[in-house]
Amino acid sequence: MPDPMAAAVSQPFAQRLQGDTTAADYQLTESARMLHPTARWWWGVRSTRAGKYAACYLCGIIIDAWTSAGFPPARVRDTVLEHRHAEVVRHAMTMAMHAGGPTAGDGSTERRSS
Repeated sequence: MPDPMAAAVSQPFAQRLQGDTTAADYQLTESARMLHPTARWWWGVRSTRAGKYAACYLCGIIIDAWTSAGFPPARVRDTVLEHRHAEVVRHAMTMAMHAGGPTAGDGSTERRSS
């Protein structure tokens, strides 16, 4: 029987901090790897002299920052989950555009009269 602790340790640190993972996280991670081949998750924790921050590998922004040593405050998890939602929406829109799907204002969804 596999050791559940071994599986948890092999997960990326950001994934363990995030806690709530969905299929969308894995899709976002694949997209992040196209931009940053060594990325293990779609966001990661980075450190500076001023403190630590959660950075999105998809859009490049700092999702949240904290100054305490060790684990981030609980609000960081909530901020990451909010940012995930924004990335999922952005990712879906990008995929629709690349697939040639309808976009707002192009008239492709309007009913045409004969």
